[in-house]
Amino acid sequence: MQNFHLAYGPAPAGPYPSGTGWWPSLDGVPTGNRNYMASGTSTLPTTWLAQSYGDYMIMAGGEYLAAFTDLEAKNAYTSTKLFWNLPGTVFNFKATVRNVGMTTVGDYTACWQVYSQSSLLWTSSSVYTGFASGQTVSIAAADTWSTTTPGMYNVRFYVDAPLDENASNDTTWLEIYVTDLNDIPYTYSHEALYGNTTLNRWGISYNLPQTPAKVDSFKIYFNQACAAGVSILLNDGASSAPQTMLWGDTVAVDTGWHNFMPDNLTISQSMFTVAYTGASPLSTSPSGINSAANDSMMTTAWTGATWTKLYSGDWPFVVFLSPVSTTPPQITDLMISVSGIDIILDWTDVTQAASYNIYRSDNPYFTTGTVYATTTVSTYTDLEAVTSDTAWFYFVTAVN
Repeated sequence: MQNFHLAYGPAPAGPYPSGTGWWPSLDGVPTGNRNYMASGTSTLPTTWLAQSYGDYMIMAGGEYLAAFTDLEAKNAYTSTKLFWNLPGTVFNFKATVRNVGMTTVGDYTACWQVYSQSSLLWTSSSVYTGFASGQTVSIAAADTWSTTTPGMYNVRFYVDAPLDENASNDTTWLEIYVTDLNDIPYTYSHEALYGNTTLNRWGISYNLPQTPAKVDSFKIYFNQACAAGVSILLNDGASSAPQTMLWGDTVAVDTGWHNFMPDNLTISQSMFTVAYTGASPLSTSPSGINSAANDSMMTTAWTGATWTKLYSGDWPFVVFLSPVSTTPPQITDLMISVSGIDIILDWTDVTQAASYNIYRSDNPYFTTGTVYATTTVSTYTDLEAVTSDTAWFYFVTAVN
């Protein structure tokens, strides 16, 4: 596991690249800021000088003097698979590990640790059965962890295996949050953000530890002035892309943080997304440990015209939430017969913004329905919610 060099010389025909007889293969271009692949000088032996040129036709053979076992810790995740959780939630930490070495891993130790601002709060360590070269396994912590104290917690997972030659790839980190909506801002950004994105449509998803919840405000950091289209959308489940729009606006923004305050916006589903469309590039922290690259947790980032999942970065979106103190009236299984077709009006979330799901009693997946409010006609597909800020009474018809 030590670096070594293969030397040959003297130089066949003068210094590279002006001399003839040099034979760099493949790209023949400098290696940039990688570790230097070549060292050279005009005469040997003398002081070696770093060279950034090319790939050379040198081959070496040999054999391993001892077993080579290496592990790659992949995703660490929780049993809830959510970033924000209520106080008192019981976490069973899990992880996937891959053996990237060429020999079988013997019985190995895996350890989970929970930190709060660098203070170690909890640890769980256990021995697990070994596995073969190239194999990926999923393991769970032997103990569970829970807390009633709101805050952000860093979860460290690492493995220790016999004959492991490189410990640098055996550790992974995860952020989780414990909150009751009033304690912390909902943000993925805890490191310095840098760089500019090239696409102009982004969506950042959040899970709600309790519902309903009121969106008091949210803010986004812009890198240049532009006309910004901002919106809040619902997700259909933890793994689905943003869908139904609840609120939207287009405003002129300058460089820096900008605050947005939706009017009386209450969300009753467990997932929602803050979205941005515009010409201003955004910054990100690709090394953030809350990255959307963690496939085992809820999806956090979306981009593109059709909301495709993004696999890197923590983003400058911050949401401020509060609980809704009043309980909306509940009316269920209200049967309305229209043209001989039974329609169920499922009045599940009635606040100042009334929300309705409508479906046929014999087939809850009819294709299209139309909701007629006092002044508004809204057409929707399947079971997406239809929202009105003014209407309290609806007439319902089936289109097909």
